[in-house]
Amino acid sequence: MRLSDISRHSFDINIILGNLLENAIEAARQTEEKKLTVAIREEKGVLKIHIENSYNGILQQKGTKFLTTKKTAVCMVWALAMWKTSCENIMAR
Repeated sequence: MRLSDISRHSFDINIILGNLLENAIEAARQTEEKKLTVAIREEKGVLKIHIENSYNGILQQKGTKFLTTKKTAVCMVWALAMWKTSCENIMAR
């Protein structure tokens, strides 16, 4: 996303960033290390978000897709749908 487009997409960016941070914090809380690193920067006019967190070592995959390990899968499906909609809104503008 170009930096010049941020104000038009602030609602969608907040949804995406909030979801990413919530997931990272939840995963890090379940570890001994409790590491969370967030970098948001502009590079050649493009907004880049990098989030890195510790996790319990369990990643579930089906093909190239990562699966949730959350017990509240119904809420997770809703969150993913909101995230997908927000990404589509940004890409469409």
